[in-house]
Amino acid sequence: MTGIVSAVIRKSETRKGGYGFILDETHTERFFHASNLRDITFEELREGTRVEFEPFSIPGKGDRAEDVRVLPR
Repeated sequence: MTGIVSAVIRKSETRKGGYGFILDETHTERFFHASNLRDITFEELREGTRVEFEPFSIPGKGDRAEDVRVLPR
């Protein structure tokens, strides 16, 4: 599935990592954690970046994305 990174929330300036949200092609917002990124570091990721990912859901916790990869421009 594909989508666009809609938000990137960094832990802090001194601590790496964080989480974000992807607005997918069905207009569903999906949570992802920095550890779910492939081929890009979390610090390089920007809002508006087009990505491809594997969708999944966790009962009670909502829609998620894993194996998040940046699409070529």
